[in-house]
Amino acid sequence: MSLSSLKVLDLTRVLAGPYCTQLLSDLGCNVIKIERPHLGDDTRSWGPPFVSPSGVGVPLSTYFAGVNRNKRSVCVDLSDPSCRSVFEALVSQADVIVHNYLPPVERRLRVRYEDLRPLNPLLVHASITGFGRGGKMASRPGYDAVASGMYGLTDATGDPDDPVGTKAGVAVVDVMQGAVLGQGILAKLYERDKGGGGREGFDGRVTGNLMSTQQSMLVNVASSVLNGGSRARARYGNSHESIVPYQTFGTRGGGHVVVGAGNDGQFSEFLGCVGIDLGELERGTGMRFGRNDDRVKNRDVLIPVALPVEDEPELVKVCEGLGTELTGRPGVAGGRVFTNDLRQTMSGFTNKTGFTPKFDVHPDMPKWCYPTTEQKEENRQPERGEVLKVMNSLTRTKVPFQTSDGSNTVRWYMCGPTVYDASHMGHARTYLGFDIIRRVLVNYFNYDVTLCMNITDIDDKIINRSNERGVPTETLARHWEKEFLKDMDDLGVVRPDVMTRVSEFMPEITSYISTLISKGYAYESEGSVYFDVGKFHKGEEGHCYCKLLPTAMGNAELLKEGEGSLTQDFGSVWGLIKSGFKTVRGAAAMVYMLKGFDMGLIKFGLSLKTDDWSYVIAPFWKAVIKSTMKPKSVWGLIKSGRLGNPTGGMDIHSGGVDLKFPHHDNEMAQAEAESGDKQWVNYFVHSGHLHIKGFKMSKSLKNFITIQQALKQNTGRQIRMCFLMHKYNEPMDYGDETMQHAVERERSFGNFFSNVKAALRASEAGDEARWWDEEASLGREVEECKARVGKALKDDFDTPQALKALQGLVDGVNLYLKKKEEEGKKPVELLVRSAGRFVTRIFKVFGLVPEGSEIGFPVGGQSGGADREEVLSPFLDAILNFRGAIRDAARGKDFGKLLSLCDGLRDEVLPELGVQLEDKEGGRGVWKLEDPEEGRKRREVEELERRRKEEEKAKRDSEAAEKKRAAMVTPEEFLKAMKLDDGTPTYGGFGEDGIPTKDGKGEELNKSAAKKAKKLYEGQRKKYEKATAKK
Repeated sequence: MSLSSLKVLDLTRVLAGPYCTQLLSDLGCNVIKIERPHLGDDTRSWGPPFVSPSGVGVPLSTYFAGVNRNKRSVCVDLSDPSCRSVFEALVSQADVIVHNYLPPVERRLRVRYEDLRPLNPLLVHASITGFGRGGKMASRPGYDAVASGMYGLTDATGDPDDPVGTKAGVAVVDVMQGAVLGQGILAKLYERDKGGGGREGFDGRVTGNLMSTQQSMLVNVASSVLNGGSRARARYGNSHESIVPYQTFGTRGGGHVVVGAGNDGQFSEFLGCVGIDLGELERGTGMRFGRNDDRVKNRDVLIPVALPVEDEPELVKVCEGLGTELTGRPGVAGGRVFTNDLRQTMSGFTNKTGFTPKFDVHPDMPKWCYPTTEQKEENRQPERGEVLKVMNSLTRTKVPFQTSDGSNTVRWYMCGPTVYDASHMGHARTYLGFDIIRRVLVNYFNYDVTLCMNITDIDDKIINRSNERGVPTETLARHWEKEFLKDMDDLGVVRPDVMTRVSEFMPEITSYISTLISKGYAYESEGSVYFDVGKFHKGEEGHCYCKLLPTAMGNAELLKEGEGSLTQDFGSVWGLIKSGFKTVRGAAAMVYMLKGFDMGLIKFGLSLKTDDWSYVIAPFWKAVIKSTMKPKSVWGLIKSGRLGNPTGGMDIHSGGVDLKFPHHDNEMAQAEAESGDKQWVNYFVHSGHLHIKGFKMSKSLKNFITIQQALKQNTGRQIRMCFLMHKYNEPMDYGDETMQHAVERERSFGNFFSNVKAALRASEAGDEARWWDEEASLGREVEECKARVGKALKDDFDTPQALKALQGLVDGVNLYLKKKEEEGKKPVELLVRSAGRFVTRIFKVFGLVPEGSEIGFPVGGQSGGADREEVLSPFLDAILNFRGAIRDAARGKDFGKLLSLCDGLRDEVLPELGVQLEDKEGGRGVWKLEDPEEGRKRREVEELERRRKEEEKAKRDSEAAEKKRAAMVTPEEFLKAMKLDDGTPTYGGFGEDGIPTKDGKGEELNKSAAKKAKKLYEGQRKKYEKATAKK
């Protein structure tokens, strides 16, 4: 049966869900797997072992390949509102959607049935959870091993002597859940289609959970407990509870066989195989074995007699011959047990993964070639192993990094700002993030990086802004360019090696576009110039358009968002193209259609306020807008020939993820059309969005924070620390809480550096240097940290993992120092110094610590040229004032004041000078340096926390006093004083025992009210008696 007409969206991860959708794909369904950008399914990285299917840039884990065959994959960030339209378009056309999100996540991502049903009333919505969709455990994550352990499968499996049982070798609960859910989906599809495809009230929900599935799998095991009357059961290992023999046997040849005799006839054949006479066996043991219930009862006597059996080749041969049509005998189910040779057991299976190596729904994902000097499509990728891997937007996978010519010289082009307004933190996300990567390439991997960044100083936004303010375009652009560079300097971003302005390359751009026209890739229409996408895409030269975002083909909304006013007239010509790649001539604006679109290179209709820029105006091209020719022209001036190797191509091109389409896709198409290159860029790297409360930070949404505003709240180092704590290409939520985490992380490392410096200052020549067990353990931590940092940075510059490794080392050193202090011993100076130096070295790589600092953050700036008197004066003044005060106190024998002055020096005077004093046991303290401003902020936070605790204590004390006062009231007085909301008494009549009998209106209390009144009376009586009891 083929189900090829059915479309299935697979949002699941790990095993149960993917196995379900794989079964559907095996039946012919068109399964599209939706994965998280840059992460994908968790199991992609569950290895080794890994495999390398043809066409896939990096290895896939065999785990992932085993449950994702016959699927295609698309990356969609369901948490990103800008991706919602893509997801909803897929849902509207799907027959089935399958996910395994927990209910809270399902609600947050809006993938519940009630969220999706309005888009597609006939959608079958299947979901898997760990413990069901309702109840107190609904939000708990579940794995196969957890469900097996909690609900009996683990306990029923394994050796009888094992106190906790054994996990099954295969995740059978996940597999069973996938199969059961697939069965439910097919049943629901049958119900839907049997109703004619439009039946009112169709409910497409199918649910499953690991808990219920695992419980249902216990079948006879559960029945023996539930129906057999026993509260517990024995574990039978490789044997069976209710069938004997049904287990593995050792053989005289040293091998193993498994035999199952499910009826008495098979048992008789089995005895013949092992050379035992049933009658003699029963007479010799005095027990009966002819019936299965007798064998079960007497298994402990029977099984030892049958062991060991014949050599396994002979037994297997007999088993294979018995029960055939030729012999007419009942036969014995049996076979050889293969151990440590899984290949033998899988000899009849194919080794193909069956996973369609596509990383987007678009059917023609273009090929990507590993960089070589020849740049052939058939070129071989470099050796796997511990090499730097980069998330390449051209493949949407992590691929090994290699320069164009195999040297250590990296040519990097980065999209710079459009300078018409203040830079915001969204810009910082891109430029600071790539500054970190650049530093890692140069200072950790020892690459020689040449970075070129453009400045877009001619643009529709700039022209419109200059017209609004009545200032020349150049004046406006230069002002904001200067402000941008200042922002970068304040953030510690290293300036590019080469910076280019569009305005300085107008002749080259004009010539560039003329070349495109001469080659037939561009044409003029009504004063504007258009790039002929139809001719370029899959034309005679084999070029491909939309390499970065194939699904954007014909997406007018993305075009409009990306190119702004360039697309303002696209709607008027929407009906001109119905299908195919048609060229629209005569249109007055850039036009993108469903399947074909031409991009505007030069657009008619905007005016420039020029000073000496008159040469910008070409003969018939009235203004230059969004030209993306800058990198090619610039590099042509830096080196003869094209950028990179002789056949073209730059090593790295970077920018924000929102520039993928149309900006970067257009840029590549134009460059490849002009140069003839098939792969103009080898590695396209994109930074993730910066979000404010879940929405992308942008000026259009009016939710942006300028860089200077951010720097008023936090230092450049703290902002850099924050960015290091988040992967550069993943969405990041920016706010007070995020920054607070970064400040706390910075403080943690700062304390570590202070502790290391204090320990080094206390060390002396001749101190013990031998490594004992503690030192050896810490030494291993240092080496392991170095390896973990290296592994993280090689894994697509994973700075969060690198920081995690460093934090682990910091914690280890701090514990070591604390233990030494408690023992009254000195730490081994060289070991502590080694740890401090390594953390400092990586912080220098990240740009957190400047060169020149041996260990830790610099304190008090890096002026270096301050006058000695200027530096010492505040400290000498403090010493002089302190000396005078303690002399006066000593003369007056006011020893309390002496201690107070000492505390004041520690808590008030020295912190303002950037010095921390810490008292230690034994009378000797240590001093540490910190930035005075940071220390001031730290003390403010500590003071606020102290006040908060005092207020909470005062509140608790007040509540306790009020509670005590209320307890001193007799129950009669307590109830008489009770009032309703309107101020009238709650009760109006009381019995002799003091318990209310009437309400405030004088009416008798009903049974329920009387019960409540009595309960209040008894409660207050107990409190009163306890409060007044003599102690």
